[in-house]
Amino acid sequence: FDAEDAPTLQLQDLANIPPECWADLKFTIHPSVQVLPLQWNVVLVWKALDAGDSPPNPVKTAEPCLIWRQDLNSHFQSINAAEFSAIQLVISGATFGELCHRLQDSAGEQAAITQAAQYLSRWLNDGLISQAI
Repeated sequence: FDAEDAPTLQLQDLANIPPECWADLKFTIHPSVQVLPLQWNVVLVWKALDAGDSPPNPVKTAEPCLIWRQDLNSHFQSINAAEFSAIQLVISGATFGELCHRLQDSAGEQAAITQAAQYLSRWLNDGLISQAI
């Protein structure tokens, strides 16, 4: 799909960031990233049709969807409500510290740090992040 091309950040690009800077670190999301708050099981229906299978019946359910382009290929996947909130927070300009703090409200401190690191790792691997500032 049509979106501005931009470089993507890799995990090794973050290796030289001093630990004391992480709380204030902000991430720029790749221009192709879209986050949709779908209200139906659209992703399951689409994947079934794409595989040539019979689609499941439409079900009204909150199913946020993440859409992006990586290496000229479009990708999409369902994400849970926690990840939807997390990536929306990053898109809005929140720092990594603010992301961890928000996750801590529902998961506790250690679980929040682990969850934030898992999200960040996957977002980097999927090419969703263009820059760390």
